Amino acid sequence: MKHILTALAFSILPAPALAHPHVFIDAGIAFIFNDAGQLSAIQVQWAYDDFYTMVQLDDMGLDGDGDGIITVKEQEKLVGFDTQWLDGFEGDLAVIFADEKLTLGPPTSATAELSDGRLLTSHIRHLETPLDMANGSIALRAFDPTYYSAYTLDLGAEVLNRDSCMMEQIPADLGKAYDLVENLLYGSNSNAENDYPAVGEHFADTLTLSCEPSS
Repeated sequence: MKHILTALAFSILPAPALAHPHVFIDAGIAFIFNDAGQLSAIQVQWAYDDFYTMVQLDDMGLDGDGDGIITVKEQEKLVGFDTQWLDGFEGDLAVIFADEKLTLGPPTSATAELSDGRLLTSHIRHLETPLDMANGSIALRAFDPTYYSAYTLDLGAEVLNRDSCMMEQIPADLGKAYDLVENLLYGSNSNAENDYPAVGEHFADTLTLSCEPSS
């Protein structure tokens, strides 16, 4: 993840230290269809790990007593903290249809709250062009290319405003992914001191979505 605050932390770490993730995020997905039966937007939920939550709250000067409870005003300050993205950041989300990556707009409708010691946020990404799903299926992956952040899809997925759709979550081949990291970091052609390889996608589960034609 490369919103502004995480990017600063990322920039000071040496490449070998990035062989394993430092932020852990449970993600949830909602596919939003318009009244014409087209996929028009994707809602993304992120639940950050306890340690990242603690660091983020401290950085923002929130929950000073560390009791896991914040005021209404503090709550308002949280909204949008992770949607201030650097130029070129794609939101750690790739959505593929017919072998082409779909163009998603910037994050909108941001929410944020502190619950059970974890930061929970959401935002919506609108498709540049609403998509007719009749002739194919979507493949979605949530991942940080650098693998600084590790995503799961443990918050689940749902379809809004459309019936007769099927989803499947295909687990990543973690053994193969770790072998790739070892080879790229420490193999004979390694250039890890200068450029950490973009391996995050290999650790990502794939969520597929297909829908029957609208009646």
